[in-house]
Amino acid sequence: MGTDWVIESGDPKTRLRIVKDGDKYSAFYVGGLFNAIELTGERREDDVRFVEVPSATKVHFEGKGQAVNRALLYVEPSYRTCALQVFIGRTNMEAEEVPPKPTEFLQMPSRDGVVFSYEPYREPLFVGEAATDKAKADKQIEEAGAPLPDTSGGDVVVSTWSNAATDGDVACTYDMDLYFDDLRLNDKQAQPAGAVTGEFRLWTATFDAKYNGNHSFQLHRFKTCEGGGRELIGTAGIEAILHY
Repeated sequence: MGTDWVIESGDPKTRLRIVKDGDKYSAFYVGGLFNAIELTGERREDDVRFVEVPSATKVHFEGKGQAVNRALLYVEPSYRTCALQVFIGRTNMEAEEVPPKPTEFLQMPSRDGVVFSYEPYREPLFVGEAATDKAKADKQIEEAGAPLPDTSGGDVVVSTWSNAATDGDVACTYDMDLYFDDLRLNDKQAQPAGAVTGEFRLWTATFDAKYNGNHSFQLHRFKTCEGGGRELIGTAGIEAILHY
């Protein structure tokens, strides 16, 4: 069951990655939007039940006793068609809502050079004035709880800041891959991270994004240390609203 899957129509905007590690299951689901949802799975007799791993915001509201929806997937293999039958529903603290019929997913076909992101936006990514001013970025988090998404299209600057000590040893090399609308920009791989100022390391990039509407920007942050491979240490993302 573990691999990448796409909705039967073949539209990669709706896709599913299932990871099996021993007897444990996890999944990453993109349901027609840009941001992936992480889920944990429980193997049952005929299927695997996946429930969304809640974001910090959802945990906050659940802690206050509010009913917050989580994505819920029941996944059954169809050996006859080499497909997955996926019941896509939701759950809250009181009940489950699951459709009576499943959605079929087929194995994602290989596409030379095409790499989709399955990573949730685990870290904030800033656009507009906040992308060039950490104080303004911090103020957006304090006041709105998240980066403000509106910005001008064209050469779009995006940035995030990480704690340099948390990233790892100063002797390691730090770089990032860029993703636009969930697709890796193959000519923008291994872009070097910015300078460390005080506690924080800057990660910034400029995208050629001359398109109105909602678009996804992601920075996948890596480190490479002597004697080890390139390791993903963070994913910053935002669905920005571009306008002219």
